[in-house]
Amino acid sequence: MGTISFTRTHNRKTYQCEAAVELGVPEDGYKIGDRLDIVPAASTCQRFDIVERLPTP
Repeated sequence: MGTISFTRTHNRKTYQCEAAVELGVPEDGYKIGDRLDIVPAASTCQRFDIVERLPTP
């Protein structure tokens, strides 16, 4: 399991979001410590799409 944390803005309000995700199932190739570019849904913290893996600094 992993945790994705992000800030979502909707109607000029900011929401701190945190979602637990299962890593490695299906064979997504993500692992703990990866930095991901995500796009959250407009009205919830529970739905988001992973766009790509970001390079580690």
